[in-house]
Formats: sequence, C-alpha cells, structure tokens
Amino acid sequence: MKFFQKYAKWISAFIFACAVIFVYKAFDNLTNILSVIGTVLGALKPFFIAFIIAYILNMPAIRINRLLKKVKRPAIAKHSYGLSVLITYLLALLVLIVLFAAILPALYSNVVEIYQNLPSYVRAVENYINNIEILKKLNIIGENGIDIYSEIFGYLRGVDIMQFGRYAYGLLSVTSGVFDGVVALIASIYMLIDKDRLINLFSRGLHIVFKLDTAENIVSHAVKINTIFVNYIYSRFICGAITGCLCGIALSILKVKYALLLAILIALLDMIPYFGSIISCIISIFVALVTGGIWKAIWAAVILLVLQQIDGNVLGPKIMGDSLEIRPFWIIFAVSVGGGLFGFWGMLISVPIVAAIKVTVMEYFDARDAQREQTADTGGGSGQIE
Repeated sequence: MKFFQKYAKWISAFIFACAVIFVYKAFDNLTNILSVIGTVLGALKPFFIAFIIAYILNMPAIRINRLLKKVKRPAIAKHSYGLSVLITYLLALLVLIVLFAAILPALYSNVVEIYQNLPSYVRAVENYINNIEILKKLNIIGENGIDIYSEIFGYLRGVDIMQFGRYAYGLLSVTSGVFDGVVALIASIYMLIDKDRLINLFSRGLHIVFKLDTAENIVSHAVKINTIFVNYIYSRFICGAITGCLCGIALSILKVKYALLLAILIALLDMIPYFGSIISCIISIFVALVTGGIWKAIWAAVILLVLQQIDGNVLGPKIMGDSLEIRPFWIIFAVSVGGGLFGFWGMLISVPIVAAIKVTVMEYFDARDAQREQTADTGGGSGQIE
C-alpha cells in the first residue's frame, strides 16, 4: 500500500498512457473490432428477441398469476406462476393462430387484387392529376401531363439489380432465422420463469458495484422506467387495436376496397402518436379516392377524422391516463428524432424513452432544489444564532 501511495502519480501516468495506446490501437483496427462486435451481437440476437418476447408477455402472466392465486386449490396456488406462464404462451399462440387463420387469407387476396389492378389505379391517378386545371395553368405538370409509369420505370432503371441477388441470398438464411426464433422462444420462457431470480441477480450486482444509496436509486428509477414503458406499450396497443377495428368496420360499411388491409395499417400506425394517424388517414382517403371516387373519399375522410378524434381525445386519455405527463411538443420532437434515426421502431419507442428521461431529470432537479432549500435554511438558522 505504501508503494502505491509513494508512486501514485507515476502509476496514474502509466495507466493514462496505456489508455491512450489502447484507444489509438482501437481506431487503428476499427474494422476488425467492429467485425468482432457484429459477430458477438449476431450470436446474442436470439436472446435480445427472447427478452422482448418475455417483456411483452410479462404483464399478462402477472395478471393470470393473480387470478390463479385466488383459486382455493392448494396445488394450483402453489404452482400459480408456472401455470400462468404456460397459460400466457398458450393464449398467445392461440391468438396468433386465430389471427393468421382469419386475416391472412383475406389479406393475401387484397394484396393480389392490388397487384392485378395496379395499372388501372395508376392510370386513374394520372387522369385525375392531369385534369386539374390549376396545375396546367401553373405549368406544374406540363402540356402533356404526367406519366407515372415513366417515372416508375425511370426509378427502377437506377436500381442496382445486384441488390436482388443479395436479397435472394438473404432468403437462403431462413433456416438460421427459424433456429434463432426457436432459441428465442425457449429462452423467453425461461426468462419469464426466472424473472425474479434475474432481477435479484441484477440488484445484487448493482449493490456490489455502487454504494447502497446509488444502487437503490438505480433500482427505483428502473422500476419507474419499466412502468412507463409497460403502460405506454399496452395502452398504445389497445388504442391501436380498437381504432383499427372501428375504422375497418366503417370502411367496410362504405364498401371501400381493401378495408381489411387499411384497418391493419391504421392499427399499426396508430402506435405512433400524431404522425401515425395522419399518415394512415391520408393513405386510406387516397385509396378510397382511387378505387371509389371523390364522394366515397369524402365520406371516408369524414368518418376517419371523427374516429381519430375519438381515439385522440377519448380512448387515449381514458386508457393511457396521465402516465406519460409530457407536453405535445416533446412527443412530436421524440417521434421525429426517433423516426429519423431508427425508422418505425424509433418512432414507436422514442416517446416512452423521452418520458423516462423527463422523469429522471425532474427528480434530479427536485433533489437539487430540496438540497438548496435545506442549505439555505441551515445557513439562515446559523445566522440568527450568531
């Protein structure tokens, strides 16, 4: 110990020099390092997927576990959690089977019909745009109008055909994907069963690395962040499912083509605040215009806007409550930045991330304010005594 105290400066300088050399070598061999990191992440991919599956199914398992604990039979109450996990996975499998059996055939027929009728739809759009007089007067579309087919083929000529070879090669790895899916499914079951042990192990690790107060704060914040994510994901899923069903029924009553496909699109995009409903409404109105004419598009627009208002002002607040407690500006900011950086998934999870950051920052500010007030009170008291 005396040796380290005597040569502390030299030891610190040596460690700093080693760190500089390590950073330099890391940048010098950045390609190899990134390749190794990519290989490691690829090997861990099934476990990331397993964590997502377990995280999503955790809430239903908890609810079912609470119900099973109320059963008077001791055997069921004793093994309630294991049974709840089993029932959760069976219900999830049943829901997937029903959805695929009921929706997939109709969805397939919609896609095939779109593909077959695409030329006529393109020509209808061309005629509609070319007959708008104001566009002709402003010379936006030219004297001969626009030719969407030429634009599409011009774009396709700029596409690298070799990319399709890479896509085909990617299809050959489907066996690997199935294997990863099976591993992820099995791992998610064990993650859900051993959830309490894993959380306890994580907590013990924090207490080893950090001081007691710091570890407790990290655990407390992790619980709050988890609550925010769970409430947001499930509330948006419920709102999206209800809105998608209502819009699908409304479009079916109006006899808008591809109502099922549009309903699924509305449900998925409704998971994205603000932007999702706008995009889905525009697409649905456009499809109604192309396939059914102007009046069908107007009726679809009116009904969809009413249902979206019900979703935004009634369903959303009723289901989500004030769990996020963030202003609309920050929601729009989060969705824009998240979508720009990570696409659809970034838009989906950016809002709860911003909400979690806001909770952490506000708690830090509150703690600092309380500390300042305590310091001021202590200083004021000492001044009165003096």
